[in-house]
Amino acid sequence: MAQRRPTKWYISYAALRADQVPCNQRGHSYYCNCGSQEPANPYRRGCSAITRCARNTN
Repeated sequence: MAQRRPTKWYISYAALRADQVPCNQRGHSYYCNCGSQEPANPYRRGCSAITRCARNTN
């Protein structure tokens, strides 16, 4: 029996969602609504005294 060699080591998002056009906007997820203005994974960092980050004291 002939052995099959894989051409790629992963399945692309395009292959998983072949019936839909993926979002081509930078920072948006393939699985979210492309029209939304909020990024898929917004960067959130904790604030501690040692980092001396700006804090909202209101």
